[in-house]
Amino acid sequence: MLLSQAGLTVVQAIYFVLMARSLGVSEYGLFIAVAALGAILAPFALFGTATLAVRTAARERDALPAAWGNGLLVTSTFGGALMLLMAVFGQLVLPGRATLSLILSIGIAELVFANMHHIHAQMFLAVKNGRRAAQLPVMLVCARMLLALAYFATGQPASATTWGLLYLIASAAACALGFGLAVRAFGWPRIELDRLRGELATGFSYAIGLSSTTVYADIDKTMLARMTTTAAAGAYAAAYRIVGIVMAPIFSLLYSSFANFFQHGVGGMRATVTYALRLLPVTIGYGVFAGVVLFIAAPIVPTIFGDGFAESVTTIQWLAVLPLLKGVQCLGGDVLTGADRQPVRSALQLGVAALNVLLNLWLIPAFSFRGAIYATLVSEVVLLLAIWAAIAVYLRRARSGVGGDDTAVEHVSPELAAQEQLEVAEDPLGAG
Repeated sequence: MLLSQAGLTVVQAIYFVLMARSLGVSEYGLFIAVAALGAILAPFALFGTATLAVRTAARERDALPAAWGNGLLVTSTFGGALMLLMAVFGQLVLPGRATLSLILSIGIAELVFANMHHIHAQMFLAVKNGRRAAQLPVMLVCARMLLALAYFATGQPASATTWGLLYLIASAAACALGFGLAVRAFGWPRIELDRLRGELATGFSYAIGLSSTTVYADIDKTMLARMTTTAAAGAYAAAYRIVGIVMAPIFSLLYSSFANFFQHGVGGMRATVTYALRLLPVTIGYGVFAGVVLFIAAPIVPTIFGDGFAESVTTIQWLAVLPLLKGVQCLGGDVLTGADRQPVRSALQLGVAALNVLLNLWLIPAFSFRGAIYATLVSEVVLLLAIWAAIAVYLRRARSGVGGDDTAVEHVSPELAAQEQLEVAEDPLGAG
């Protein structure tokens, strides 16, 4: 997973440079403003089905094809409905230069194809086929990069609308290839409506949590584009993207350990906390290292991306603390999710998302992109403290025997409860 994230970082960096150089800071800001809106809606199209597939495989391997089929059904249905909502809502909150073609291209790419591709990757992650689970996200970004390279080589002028069409084509191609790999590994998906009805409530909880996370991570870009200029949004978004790329090793650790949290969660909150503490030193150590590197290296950004991104330097240096904050925060969030306390995690994330929107409404008009920085940092710190405070409350209840907060998960066989690792799925294609 770490090697995959390293490759993903390189490909994303190339794609990012191509986009920034081709579009310029203003058109890049417009593209990101629309993409951020799609990212906020995407979890509701997915409706938590990818996470449910991981949980299902960790505890009930034979039900994986049904979880897969239900996920594809939900994503195609909800994604289509939300795409229309995005087209209508986008006209109200996005800058006037955002064309309907751009909104629909990114909407279909994010709400349908990227979500389905994510389900395919989670399928392999669920059965501990880390190699294939690592390849699929890289495949998606590679498809976007190769198509961008091909267009860039033509020397034709680019716009946000053009880039949106390329984004859609690449997402569809990667999704089709990921589906083929999943079929060869698991057979054809199947739909079980009875199971789906029983899981929709849990899926909604996951969707709320994921969307709330995206809100306080991305809504500021859309608000900047609307309330200030697309150039300010572009410079801020570029800095945020660079910080995100540097966080790849932390996310590779969390991604590859996600299924383990569900397994340890069979033993209750104390078991997931014990597992998380094994990962905490690496998370903190890399977070500090990454922050120092970001702060020192930030001044070279305009040289790589162009003078229009000069304001990204200050943003990167302010956001250099994010790898540490996000790493510790996400680790605590996975503790709650693995112990089947996702509703608590979602409620906390939803509250912080609302806080972030209010802070942006107050700070962006007064401080432009710096206001978005302040809102981001406050929101991340509040969520980190809230998550770990909730964990402390559950542990205290478990020690006192109040509320049954550390009981094992029901309907799980003793064999699975004792199992430390799932069987590694065979890779039918055999290619690394």
